[in-house]
Amino acid sequence: MAKYLQELVGFYNFQNVAAFDENTSHIIGRQWHEIDYSGESMTWQGQKAKYARYDITDFKSVDCLKKFFKVESKLPYFTKIYKPQILKK
Repeated sequence: MAKYLQELVGFYNFQNVAAFDENTSHIIGRQWHEIDYSGESMTWQGQKAKYARYDITDFKSVDCLKKFFKVESKLPYFTKIYKPQILKK
């Protein structure tokens, strides 16, 4: 998982990698019920239901992380907060 996350950060070339790290560190390697969403106006049950259609069953595999970030990267907050500068290869 660490290798995938390094590749993801490298691909997007986040200008705010600290925010990316802070926002994702509490989900990586966890089951839904292990994630603390207190203070975020959401619950693990609601988030699990929201992401079920994308087959994101947990955050314990690279496969699920890839599915998650594919969805998240299309949301407006992703660009606003993390400020990706995708490098052309």
